[in-house]
Amino acid sequence: MALLPLLISCLLASAQTADNFYWYKDSVVYQLYVRSFQDTNGDGIGDLKGVIQHADYLKSLGIGAVWLSPIYPSPNYDYGYDIADMENVNPEYGTLEDFNELVKEMKARGIRVIMDFVPNHTSIKHGWFLASEARNDTDEAYSEFYIWKDPSGYDGNNKPLPPNNWLSVMGTGSAWQWSEKRKQFYLHSFLVEQADLNYDNPIVRKKMNLGNHDQHRFPSRFSDEWVDVLHMMVMTLPGTVLTYNGDEIGLEDAYVRYDEGKDLQGLRAGPSRFAAMSRDFERGPMPWKAAKNGGFSTGRPWLPLAPSLWSRNVENEASEENKRSHLHVYKKLVQLRKTKTMTEGSCLVQTSDEGLLIITRVLRDNPTTLTVLNLGDFEITADLTTFRRSLPSSLGIVVSSYNFPATEK
Repeated sequence: MALLPLLISCLLASAQTADNFYWYKDSVVYQLYVRSFQDTNGDGIGDLKGVIQHADYLKSLGIGAVWLSPIYPSPNYDYGYDIADMENVNPEYGTLEDFNELVKEMKARGIRVIMDFVPNHTSIKHGWFLASEARNDTDEAYSEFYIWKDPSGYDGNNKPLPPNNWLSVMGTGSAWQWSEKRKQFYLHSFLVEQADLNYDNPIVRKKMNLGNHDQHRFPSRFSDEWVDVLHMMVMTLPGTVLTYNGDEIGLEDAYVRYDEGKDLQGLRAGPSRFAAMSRDFERGPMPWKAAKNGGFSTGRPWLPLAPSLWSRNVENEASEENKRSHLHVYKKLVQLRKTKTMTEGSCLVQTSDEGLLIITRVLRDNPTTLTVLNLGDFEITADLTTFRRSLPSSLGIVVSSYNFPATEK
């Protein structure tokens, strides 16, 4: 596929939009799956000290914030998304002192820290659920913290039947689980071990930190040629940009066999449906260099790394000899996104019958930026004045994809 995207810039006059400015308008939020980022104690599991170890790398990306995957204490049925305590750190990842040190190091580099917030449910090991199941109404009226329902009836063996036919989104059957202790069903939209909170309860709303590790990585879903294309598209469109760690180097899915799997969503689906249901593939550890385990851990990683780790790793992508790498393109795009044209300018999206996507960002007295993306199957020669008549005859290239034969200026 001939994908030849590039960004070009020229100085034109245009009307200025008057939106209020917020920090995230020119920042990129970097989603960091802590468990797979960097292990520092050899147990094969990424930890908070590992994030601190790469603080300078995060700064070099130009990001404005890191969004940490859940690091709270958890039985790990859903690897952190079944939270047992929302006010502490899972010992696998470190301590509260480690977290405070991480915040300090990020702040020193101008990077905000965002905690992953899971408002839908808690672990059934959480103190709230245990008290609710026991109908413990002392202090906080815990009995109504979750969604409890009586059975709709009983079968021939006097087994209680669920309140209705709702199904779990995890593909594991009914969304209702019987509690022998409470003699009622509780709702679980996800795993049985993740009980849904009751937001009709004002105490729950008051209690709840309110204010994509779940999809295959796009080089694996599409192809390597799409890495720069998709980054250019999201970086030059309005809205907050989120980057999942590893996307900046075009990291591919890890290869995980059923017997190596950790994600219960995939394991409970069985061997035949494991590949379709598991999220282990996109959660493979970060490859930092061409070395054993990609430099992620001195021990056995909790999940296998992507097979391409020997060439697709941070050290190789960041090298001066590899200036057309995905990482170099990504960093230039982050810097471009911080310009006034991107944060305050208007946006026009156009397409052509040949498969071109043109994103034009304009702000009076600032450079106009055109993102030209070839989404077709063949190389295209296009007259860009067809899309914007006022373009000058000579344009400067800000950044181009690795497969665009041009010299950047």
